[in-house]
Amino acid sequence: MADTPITISPSDVDSIINDYAKSKREEAGITVELSGVNELDPLVLLRVMSIKEPSVDDLAPAVEDMLNGRTIKFKQGDKDIYHPVTYNRGTGNRLHMMFTDAVYLYDILQQTVYALMLKKLTPHLEGSN
Repeated sequence: MADTPITISPSDVDSIINDYAKSKREEAGITVELSGVNELDPLVLLRVMSIKEPSVDDLAPAVEDMLNGRTIKFKQGDKDIYHPVTYNRGTGNRLHMMFTDAVYLYDILQQTVYALMLKKLTPHLEGSN
């Protein structure tokens, strides 16, 4: 079976780049609402965060631990943009599998949980939240 050639015109390239930029702007307006997070063992948290640039695979187990039994919502303004997801590790499902039709939301979720981990490991600075 021969590969199908791909033909892209300059206007196609412009359209793709513009669509990508538009989607990035829209992603910036998405907020994550969590029903809470579970505490991680401090040693596990330190080990995950000691990796210079943790990959998606490095973060996945910690994200699953922190969100086990929790409800996750994605919003733009007051509008829900994705059905609420309640993650339950006991079903044997991996969290990322719940977002196969919206992988970019799983990426946003991982970034959110990563930020929460950073906050937990950052000493309180005067004048900060």
